Formats: sequence, structure tokens, C-alpha cells
Amino acid sequence: MSIKNTKDICVNEENYAWEMQHNILPYVSKIKQTGIFQTFDGINLFYKKFEPKNINGIVVMVHGFSENMERYNELIYYFLRENYAIYIYDQRCHGFSQKLLVNPEAIHVDKFDDYARDLNYFLERIVLNEDNKRDDKIFLFGHSMGGAVIARFLQIYQPNYLKSVILSAPMFEIKTKLNESQVKYLDMQSNNDDKYCFYIAGKEITLEDKLRDIWYRNYKRYVYVINEEARNNILNKGLISFSWLKQAFWVTEKIFESDSIQKINLLDLKILLFQYGKDRVVGEYNQNKFAHAINKCELYKINSARHNIYFMHNNLLNKFLNKIFAECAYV
Repeated sequence: MSIKNTKDICVNEENYAWEMQHNILPYVSKIKQTGIFQTFDGINLFYKKFEPKNINGIVVMVHGFSENMERYNELIYYFLRENYAIYIYDQRCHGFSQKLLVNPEAIHVDKFDDYARDLNYFLERIVLNEDNKRDDKIFLFGHSMGGAVIARFLQIYQPNYLKSVILSAPMFEIKTKLNESQVKYLDMQSNNDDKYCFYIAGKEITLEDKLRDIWYRNYKRYVYVINEEARNNILNKGLISFSWLKQAFWVTEKIFESDSIQKINLLDLKILLFQYGKDRVVGEYNQNKFAHAINKCELYKINSARHNIYFMHNNLLNKFLNKIFAECAYV
């Protein structure tokens, strides 16, 4: 689908911190509602919902690995201005939701499909349980790991009430930075305890390290978010369990099994897949493979964007948002 009459949607990037504090956060906060829901195994997950007066549809957001809901305030702001209600939650072991290991910084999951089951509980018990929302247009939006969670949710539960799914750099292929000796060590540890934790970068990344990141340091959105996250010790610092890593590699294979792909193709569902040309976190090959295998999947590539599209400059973020809102309006 081509984009016509591209609009300048984004706030002033040069005064980004001011825009966040004086426009975006006050706007989203005045209609924000918060809650906690208990998922299938008794884990408490924290969520937020935002409902404008006139609703064009409902967008359920699923964040990525080591993220949290706070990163999405600007995106939520833009969806609200287009009159879309937003539901979003912190996934298990992320953000303000319940942690599974003694170390609160550690991200762990026993089975990757636990994430998909959490999403199903959130939809059935929170989103669809309020005011007969099955009659509304419902969209799913997932970034990175959230995209893989959505793919497994579609394959396991085959929901018939969704209108469209938006995948932003879905984690269908991981560009691991682990070297051979690290992999051997982790494999040895896995024989003892899948809850063994490690830092992907080999060490804890400090605030100063993040602000010096050569890939993102020139993006005002990134600098703002990283500084804000540093003020809250409860937010994750990138420590992961070996079990999470094994499950992440497992899901990048499971999604592409022939019966799994067929289950998505049985749905009357349009999928919009965003791919970023300078992505150093997830690979393009499996994204292309997915787009080719799914009957109603459109792959939309933004060549100059990095993995976190919501950190990019206005020219790229505007392109991303215009494409999304054209898709939502078309469905």
C-alpha cells in the first residue's frame, strides 16, 4: 500500500526533552489508567490503558526484550491523537511486572510460549473483557521480541477477532554477539542451572556506556529515554538467564515450522512487517522468509533506520507512523 499525503506527525526533535515534559507526558497521563493482572501461573503483570473519547480502534502493544512500557509514551501519544485506544503491559521479568529470579535485574523465562500465553490472558481478561470490545477494530503491535511473541500467539491461539498485526523488527533471527568461548561456557553452565545469568556484553553496561553508544548517541530520543530509565533501579539492566537465550533461539525455529506458518495463513489477517536497513540486533533473512511464507504479509523496509525505530530522527519516525496510520485506516 502506497502512502499518500504524508503528514508531519512528530514533535519538535530539537526540543525533545521539553516536548516530553510539557506536551507528551501530560497528554497521555491525563487519561492513563493502571492495573495489575495475574496470568496463568500466578505471575503479576503491570499494565496501562489509554482511552480517548472517540475510539477508531484498539492497539495492544507488546514491547521488546529488556524494555518497558515507559519507552512507548511517545508512540502512545501519536496513537491517541489518531483516536486509537492503547493497551500495553510489562512482560514477565520486565519493567514493573513481577520478577522470576532473586536478582531483580535478570530476565528469565522457562518457556518462550509463556509470553504468548501471557498475551492471550491480557487480551481475554483485560482488553476483551471490557465493554464488549470484541466489536471494535483490534490491532496488535509488537517490537523485536514482542514481534516473536505475537507470532507465537497467532500460531497457538488463532484469534479470529484481530484486524491487523504490526511487527516492528520482529525477533525472527538473532544477531548474537557471543563468541565461541562464551557459547561453550554457557553450554557447560546450562547442564547445571538454566537460571544461570550473564550480561550479553560480558559486563554490566553503565549509563555512561549507554550514552557513548556510537549507534544511538546522536539521537535525542535515545538520550532522553536512557537518562529517564537510569533514574529507576527497578528497570532491567540487560542481565539474562541462559534459559531465556535457549528459548529465544528455539522460537526463531519454531515460528517457521510448516504447520506453524499454516496456522497463521488460516487467519483472515493482514500483517505489516517493518524491517530496518541498519538493524544490528535482528537479521533480515528470516523476516524476508516470514513475509514470503505468509499470504497477507507486507514487508516495508526503512533503509536508514536502526533497530529501535522510536529512537530515530523525525524523517524516519514520520515515515514509520504514516505507514502505520495508513494501514489502520485501510483495514
